[in-house]
Amino acid sequence: MDFGNWEGRSWADIGKSAIDIWTAEFATHAPGGGENLSAMLDRVQLALQAAQQLCVAQAVQDVVWISHAGVARCVNWLQAQGAGVKPQPHQWPTAAPAWGEWEIRNLNGESVSS
Repeated sequence: MDFGNWEGRSWADIGKSAIDIWTAEFATHAPGGGENLSAMLDRVQLALQAAQQLCVAQAVQDVVWISHAGVARCVNWLQAQGAGVKPQPHQWPTAAPAWGEWEIRNLNGESVSS
């Protein structure tokens, strides 16, 4: 997710009022003028669909994604809630693989291991 002019700044430097505005419209507000969460969820959903289609069309068994925690959280959300369901801040998954860790998931949504 693109956090616009928030990139590389600490939460304290951004300020509580700006963060409050973002969390009030969590899925649709573009923090720092960057990308909103709905747009990121849409992009990740398209990638998930493409991976699923690849598995079916070409009998592919394994698809590897190398990404950051934001994408992992989007996959978690989409597999648990489905596309089109926009999260509230308190619903957003906080768990994600840490730096250097991984998670294995079936495309049907089941977490296999991490």
